[in-house]
Amino acid sequence: PTYRIRHAQRLFYTNEIPEGESLALRPAHIQEFDFLYESTALMRVEDEQYDPRKRDAELWSKTIKALLAQQRILIGEQDNKPCFIIEIGTRCSIGAQVGSTYVVPGFRGQGLSVKGMRGLINCLLPSCSTISLLAHEENIPAIACYRRTGLHEATPFRLIEFIGQ
Repeated sequence: PTYRIRHAQRLFYTNEIPEGESLALRPAHIQEFDFLYESTALMRVEDEQYDPRKRDAELWSKTIKALLAQQRILIGEQDNKPCFIIEIGTRCSIGAQVGSTYVVPGFRGQGLSVKGMRGLINCLLPSCSTISLLAHEENIPAIACYRRTGLHEATPFRLIEFIGQ
């Protein structure tokens, strides 16, 4: 089949509690659906250059509702307003794969991404041995955040998109 490389990515991981100030995280609530429907879609627009609402709004709505029901979206707040959002992809005692990290635009530039990542690690490591995530190589702010958080860099990956036979 014909294909193209869509994104070069880097694996980051940790099995250590980070030092420094962290942001307390909590599971998102169904009452926050409208905010999360919008915010999580905007994250994908910024990070992956596609809007899942335009591809299939009903499927996106079902996806967010399923993540909420499974408590796989965590939120950090500042001044009683959501400022940091992250999704848990998979999770078991061996490890957790996380992604879709998003700092709400009005809160950017305040170091909340690092504090939020520390909060995530503090939240998940007691119940699993390793936390990992993938970052697009072009996403310099995300990579800088993960390095400042203390995550270790590992193997590069490429996402391949099949475009025909």
